[in-house]
Parts: sequence; structure tokens; C-alpha cells
Amino acid sequence: MNRHRGALTLLIFSLAMIFIPGCPKSTTTTGNGGDAEDESGRYIFDTPSPITHVGTFDTPRLAVDPGSGKAYMVFLLHDGNSERVMYTSEDNGEFGQPALLSQTEGRKSGGGFIVSPSRDDLIAYWINVAATGGQLRYKTSDNAGRTWTMESRWNDRNEVRWPHVMEIGEDIVAYFFVQERDAWDLALNRNFSEEDEPTILTISDTPYNLQGFTDGKRVWLAFFVREGMSDGGRIAFLTSTDDGNTFDGGYMFDDRIIVNLTGFFKLAHTESGRDSFIHLIFTESESEDLTHLYYSRSDDGGETFSTPVALFSSEITLTQSPILIADGSNIFIGTADADDDGPALRYVFSENSGEEFTDPAVATRNVSSPETFAGVMRSNGSVLLVWDDISPESEGGDQLFSMIGNLSR
Repeated sequence: MNRHRGALTLLIFSLAMIFIPGCPKSTTTTGNGGDAEDESGRYIFDTPSPITHVGTFDTPRLAVDPGSGKAYMVFLLHDGNSERVMYTSEDNGEFGQPALLSQTEGRKSGGGFIVSPSRDDLIAYWINVAATGGQLRYKTSDNAGRTWTMESRWNDRNEVRWPHVMEIGEDIVAYFFVQERDAWDLALNRNFSEEDEPTILTISDTPYNLQGFTDGKRVWLAFFVREGMSDGGRIAFLTSTDDGNTFDGGYMFDDRIIVNLTGFFKLAHTESGRDSFIHLIFTESESEDLTHLYYSRSDDGGETFSTPVALFSSEITLTQSPILIADGSNIFIGTADADDDGPALRYVFSENSGEEFTDPAVATRNVSSPETFAGVMRSNGSVLLVWDDISPESEGGDQLFSMIGNLSR
């Protein structure tokens, strides 16, 4: 089965800042033949529910309204040689019937993304891979997704890669990479203009997995830079104090090379009282028989990051799309692997902004081969998780599944 996979989840309300001096306390007991684990941990999870009928689906992306807690989702439906962007929303954990959002044939690079700048306003965007290249396309809704505008091209570029959209002040800003001969330009576009702003920076190595967030005063961007043709590289972290027009920064962890990055890193921003944190996770393969999921954070606006600490270690390759979701001082990190009892979705949880994490616990074993995860956290700490997996009804198809976990007080 041909399963196209992306892994950039865009949660405009949960992105922020990360990193603290010193290392968080944690324990690491996952993997084949590991010690017995708590099956529930701090959360009580319901039974996973299918969102779709059997088909070929992947790359769910979630955004959440911080006021009502309502979640919005876009995902890919593979339809013959074409891929379609689909949309649905949920109330109290129940997703409605998915509807077709895209109106153009062709492959969708990286899936679709969704942003929620305000309570009722939504922006869905994706890369449509046409004969001329990758075109950034979008649709908007001003009534919480009940109706959408016609599909439009964002700008006149044909080679857009790794777009990331956020609200900065009163502007809707798209950042993305375009390849220019042997180099890559980081460009920006404000408010759906046909012409882009001047290039922010140019790099020679291949970038991917662009992410970003703002706290209203500063803007941050981060992306992975591959070293040559290897799977290793560094995470670049940039900061702007002029509404995202110009950026300063460098590489995390004193230019440490992340060897054999097995998935996409994730960022989240939280504020607790007067404190502000940026949280980071990434998965790295130490060898064929050992994979780690690392956590790090910053408490100084990204100037420094704590030494990465392995929250999960497994003899089975961990999922390429781990979960990092946060609100206030609550941090939820999840991954999927297998042990002697079969596959499982595991998680750790922190109630003190990542200073300490619980032992790994099993959220559910009702998984087969999940590859793409997404999640949102409500203000009360409850989590909504979504993933694509082999359907138990048909080995030849997928389904999207959702599951809610409530904190046990």
C-alpha cells in the first residue's frame, strides 16, 4: 500500500517558547522487554473511535479554539492518483462527517494544515504539486468552518516548500522555503499578496519541517537543516523583534549534529504566571536496535536550551510523528512503539512546565501501525488525540481514529 506521510502538525494556539537551564527529571522504561508499565498513568482514556470509513487516509492536522476548546481538523484522502484535502470539526470528542475541501487534482505535498486566528476564523492551506511545481493554496472561513471561500493560490511561486502560517499582529503571514539553484531561500508573504517580501535568509543545505510561533512581542522560527545527503543535521532557531521581518539566531545545542533523525521535531510554547517556556522533542536512532525520544526546553526566549533528555527509549523504532501538546504548565508527550505485549501508544506528562515527567504509561493498545499523530490540549488539561492506522476491518485500508483522555485528579 502506498502511504504518503507528512509530519508537520500546525497548532497555532499551542506553539510558543521552550527551554530551561538544567535537565528535567524523568525515567525511561519503554521498549521491547522493558519493565512493566502503568497502563493508565495520569490520564483516563476512552476507547478509540473511528472518524472515517475504510480508505487511504493520513496526515491529520488539528487546530483548537482556546475559548470553546472546539477542534478543527484537515487530513489527506488518497483517491487513485490524486490526493484530496478533507475537513471536519468536533464537539465533545465527536467528529462530524468529513467534507471535501480542496478542488484541485494532484498530489498534496505534506498534507494540509489548518490555523485558527480567532474564534470563528479559519485558514486551511496546502501545497498542490502541479506540473509546474509546488503551489501554495488556501481557503478561509469566517464562520467556524460552516462555509469556505473558493480555493485560491497564495502567491505566484511554483516551488514552495514547508509553508508555515501564523497571525502576527493584524497580519496573516506565510513563511516558506523556495529553492534557488543550489541554495534555499526563506521567504515570507503577508496577507495573501501576489508578490512575496524580500528573502529573509539563504542557506546551502536542505531545510525542512519549518515551524514557528509568536507571543505578541517576538516571533520565532525553527527548521531542521540536513547535513549533505545524510539523515543527520541541526535544528536552526531564529528570533525576530520586528514583527517577523528580520531574524537573528543560529543552531540549537551548540551546533550538535542530530544523527539519524527518525522523525520530525515538534515545538510548543507555554506560559505559566510570568514564566514563558519553549518545549522541544525529537526522535533519534542511536543504532538499529535503540531509538530515543528526547526532550529539551528554554526559559530565556530560545537563547539557550537545556541538554536533551531521553524520555523514551525503545528497541523498536518509535513513530516518526510523536505528539507534543501543552497548555499552561501541563505538558503531554506521546509516541508509539511495541513491546512483548504488542504495539502501544505511550505518553509521559508534566504538571510543572517540564521540570519533571511521570513514568511512561500506556494510553491505549488499540493501535496497529500508527504513523501520523496529532493532538490538542484543552484548558482543563484533557487531551484529544488523532492518528491514522491500519483498519481492523481491512488490511488494505486505513482509518482515522480519535481518543480523549481526561486527567485523573
